[in-house]
Amino acid sequence: MPDWKHEVRTRLSSLRLPPAREAEIVDEISQHLEDRYRELITGGAPPDEATRLALGEFRSGNVLARHMSTLQQARASEAGTPGVST
Repeated sequence: MPDWKHEVRTRLSSLRLPPAREAEIVDEISQHLEDRYRELITGGAPPDEATRLALGEFRSGNVLARHMSTLQQARASEAGTPGVST
């Protein structure tokens, strides 16, 4: 089984994120890669091919940028509304 967290962490290293934030992103994207890998295996792809395809989709589909956008939006909404105390 591929080490998805290592793959994702390597790609995030240049962003210099806070450790907790990086761990959140690594966990989420790794889960998506794992899910896709399992779909490919279930569909009959050999393990090496499933790994290559899952990573290829990750790279070419700009998955990281899409997930970062989703996580940034979620974080912004958690910050609250200006002028409203919680």
